[in-house]
Amino acid sequence: MPYTRTSKLGPLRNKAFLAYYAGTSLSALTGLMLPVAFALEAIDGLGSATALTAVLICMWAARFVCTPIAGELAARYPSIRIMVCANVVQLIAHLSFAGFLILNQDNSALAMAIYAATYGTVSYTHLTLPTTPYV
Repeated sequence: MPYTRTSKLGPLRNKAFLAYYAGTSLSALTGLMLPVAFALEAIDGLGSATALTAVLICMWAARFVCTPIAGELAARYPSIRIMVCANVVQLIAHLSFAGFLILNQDNSALAMAIYAATYGTVSYTHLTLPTTPYV
């Protein structure tokens, strides 16, 4: 049976897919901006290339270690629940770091490295989870 196109919009007419696609796209775009923000703050705020290196290594090392773990968890447990838990952890990390910056009025390389590692741990969880079939 040959494929026939019924609409130029295709899957974008499905509201559930559109919401999933928009959420994933925005999450990916904001996730790509965070290393740039880390780099700018490490160089401008801390004035140290060593701090930049430490922060980015913490983030990427956590991503490399935790992405296969997230894939394994997705195979054993409901993937939507894992994705929601990862987003809650990410929210807590963002709010904790923002609170630290507001209360201390000063940034530290250690605080940025811990935040980067926490963010890196859960930031690519949604890419390893098979959530598309649920849409």
